[in-house]
Amino acid sequence: MVSHRNRLLSFILEQFMMSSTINQDEEKDEILTDEKIAEYLNFNLMEYKRTGSSVEELALPFQNYTRSDIDQMFEFPYIYVVDPEQFTSNERQQYKVTEQSSFLYIDYSNKKYPCYVTLYFYSMQELIETREKTASSILVPGANMYVIPGDFVEPHRKYLLSANFVNWFKVLWPKGESYEEKLEIHGPSICITSKDPTLPLATDHVPSLKCIHWPKSALNWINRTRLSKWPDQNLINSIVKFGCHVVGKSHPLTTSETETIEWRLSFSIGESLLAKTLSFYQKKCYLIVKALVDVHIKQDLELSKVICTYYLKTILYWLCESIGKEQWTYETLYDRFIDFIDYAITCFEKKCLNHYFIPEMNLIDHLNDEHLKKLSEKCLLIKNDLLNMIKICEEYYWNTNQFRRFDAIIEVLTENENLHDNSCIIWCCAITMQGFIKQYKLIDCPLKIVNDCIKRKYLESCSDESARYLLYFTSLITHLVDDNNEENLSAHNAMIKICEAKSFFDQSYEEMKENYVQIQNCLALKNN
Repeated sequence: MVSHRNRLLSFILEQFMMSSTINQDEEKDEILTDEKIAEYLNFNLMEYKRTGSSVEELALPFQNYTRSDIDQMFEFPYIYVVDPEQFTSNERQQYKVTEQSSFLYIDYSNKKYPCYVTLYFYSMQELIETREKTASSILVPGANMYVIPGDFVEPHRKYLLSANFVNWFKVLWPKGESYEEKLEIHGPSICITSKDPTLPLATDHVPSLKCIHWPKSALNWINRTRLSKWPDQNLINSIVKFGCHVVGKSHPLTTSETETIEWRLSFSIGESLLAKTLSFYQKKCYLIVKALVDVHIKQDLELSKVICTYYLKTILYWLCESIGKEQWTYETLYDRFIDFIDYAITCFEKKCLNHYFIPEMNLIDHLNDEHLKKLSEKCLLIKNDLLNMIKICEEYYWNTNQFRRFDAIIEVLTENENLHDNSCIIWCCAITMQGFIKQYKLIDCPLKIVNDCIKRKYLESCSDESARYLLYFTSLITHLVDDNNEENLSAHNAMIKICEAKSFFDQSYEEMKENYVQIQNCLALKNN
């Protein structure tokens, strides 16, 4: 049984994410059909595949949030990474579509960091270094050294260097003639920002190589026990059949001797498919945590280099595996938020966050102990002072104090532990509606708010005073729209339901009903 206080806190968290930039009307889960899965897994030659928060619907929805959440993965054509123990002759024929096709073999020998691999190929030619000039030697540019090509009977293993992979991609990036771009290397990607002021958002372009086999280090992911039965076996099979990618990035603690040849396994495509199956409130819970972390942790320049959204997304997936979708609801949103924060605190305290696909890989073991302690303390502060943390976030994202949405409900929560009705929720909804109407002259969000109050039956247990306050701001909507349109009809319908829920049967109620009928008739004539 969800306590009344927790339900009110769930309400605050939900309203905190209220924004005109996202569709608040949809609380339906996306049905990921086999056709949609196949379409997303299909890489067209020489094209990018969108990944990251924007395509996963896990980007912060605020209008003034302009950080890059746009990621694009480029899969180099005709170059495939294969597991030498799994690679069959049929697969060789399938992927060797042109003479340009080539194969790189993957080495999983890095047991300490199993998300990181090396790629190699075999060559019959070796370069022998020498400082003596001969008829067959070649001078190495910029160095007082020569190399002699030599042929050998046995093939020699050669490692493909990852160190210059992203740099090479940056050098090859076409220079635009009509506009200029700023290119910066961000880990395994290049971040491209147009200098055109009309195109302010940056985009991360990630060059990658396709690994056609599911990694050995992630085999346990296929059949491990999942309490929530998520993801389902059909989606698991599709992700495994697709394989993954490798990107040019070494582990932060890798020594210089192996840094140049280390690559990172990337499950971005599989993660995007998983995100598409998340429920409305699973996504909302993640976005709430992401917003609070963005304001209260990432604003610290020292910690901003430590914490990343990938850690938060990993925590989300682990929680979704252990807690069924039916337990992610409006009523339990606060409880799931606490689960999320507690999980993060535990990870930071134990200095261990397991990779979602490869649990043997600890994502945070390279972080400084002092930084982890600060992260844990910050998360604990968010948990214990949630109301104040949200108020600070609201000011940061909306950059305005024209309305203070949570004052009414915070006052009730602070002074009264024995809550018995929904009056504070009604007050808060009315104040929120007032803020949107006064600041932006918006009607979509206020209409949704009042209709939510009716749908969730808040009016059945609230004071007459709070209900009349809600009624008043609903009436303001009718002054912002044309007399005869759907929004006006919806606002009148809401006012009628408020009056009926509280038995406000006066002259105003009769006028509302008459206006409702008139608008309805006018709309019917227009449609005919």
